[in-house]
Amino acid sequence: AGAVLRHETLGTVTNVTDACTLFTALRPTSSRVVLHHREGVQAGVVDADLAIGLGVWGLVCGAPGPLLHGKVNRLIKIEEELSEMQAQGVCEVVSWEQTYQNEEEEQKRMAAAAEAAAAGP
Repeated sequence: AGAVLRHETLGTVTNVTDACTLFTALRPTSSRVVLHHREGVQAGVVDADLAIGLGVWGLVCGAPGPLLHGKVNRLIKIEEELSEMQAQGVCEVVSWEQTYQNEEEEQKRMAAAAEAAAAGP
């Protein structure tokens, strides 16, 4: 379950942030949000920063070209910066493997709770 957020539809960065917050606050917590890239000349590497800042599950980057390269290069730079910050003890970086493991544990917990509720008292 999840949502694809499009800048063009939502209008402003504030609206994108609000929508992302709404979807990630819903249960199950493993709801996924994908940020769709902005098209045209105004698109840029800010999409990569926004995706990381919002903690989205994915970023649609579009067709290969200069804009895609800019976003990928920015994602690599962000990864390097976060790794450096983690080495300094400033932050903790959670890998996608850990995220999947957490999602699986949450799904199992919710399934067990549903079965217990269905079984009754």
